[in-house]
Amino acid sequence: MQIYLANQSKQGVGGGWTFMHNLRKGLELIKADVEFVDNVDECDIYFISGSSMVTREEVMQTKAKGKKIILRVDNIARNSRNRNTGTTRLYDFAQVADHVIFQSEWAKNKILPLIDSEKDEINGNGLYGQGGKKQFDIKRSSTIINGVNTHIFSTQGDKLEKTVDTRYLIIRFNRDNNKRLEESLDMFTEEWIKNKNIELFIVGNYSRELVNSYFDFYLGERYQFFGVIENRTQLAGIMRSCDILLYPSYSDACPNSVLEARACGVEVWHRGHAGIPEVMNYDLDISLERMAKEYYQLMKSL
Repeated sequence: MQIYLANQSKQGVGGGWTFMHNLRKGLELIKADVEFVDNVDECDIYFISGSSMVTREEVMQTKAKGKKIILRVDNIARNSRNRNTGTTRLYDFAQVADHVIFQSEWAKNKILPLIDSEKDEINGNGLYGQGGKKQFDIKRSSTIINGVNTHIFSTQGDKLEKTVDTRYLIIRFNRDNNKRLEESLDMFTEEWIKNKNIELFIVGNYSRELVNSYFDFYLGERYQFFGVIENRTQLAGIMRSCDILLYPSYSDACPNSVLEARACGVEVWHRGHAGIPEVMNYDLDISLERMAKEYYQLMKSL
């Protein structure tokens, strides 16, 4: 089976990129009979990891060639970040896809009202009606929760030396406000007021203004800033060196960071919003092998 992972954005960090890396590794771990190709014409499966990562032109051309299309959806693609085409592309891709994968039941319940509504052809502004003819067959969709590489993200491995009582972690690879960065920073300050023998590790992508302003801390809070870390082994080492991940996100469908922290034995402080309760379900097998098996069975069925 030949798979083409569509990614015209060529991004190197973020949920879609991490998923593509994990899917490749997971299928390798289960010894799936697949090959990843670089040419759409050679593929059996055209896999869209995120609707913002490909153009409408390529997707429609691929559909015309008779290729099987899988669309992975973790959340609504915001129009404000996609030249006012986020929802229209998501809607159109869902209609032509042979199968749509939701990253959590929460994501499915949020996104179905969009892709199952009748498109408003009158104003052409990306808005959709609430009634009319149903557009989407729920039978060609399913929910597959992400997995993480538990061979890398685990409680075993190198750790950074710790001389404090508790080490906290904040991690963010995009600047989406739903990560609630300010709330995370405030959560640490609240703990700092109680106990000065703690510290915070900050990993990821943040504005230069925020970094230069010491993350707006004002009580001399102790922290270390690592920036974006693309090396997964290095990231796992930092994670397992921490005790608590501060993650009060909102409208987050299936955060890899939470799954990775879980795999590293890190406690997660969250608010129970969106898909967090699903990924925090301790009956869930969070391994890449479980995720890859579910995707492989789906691909074979197509």
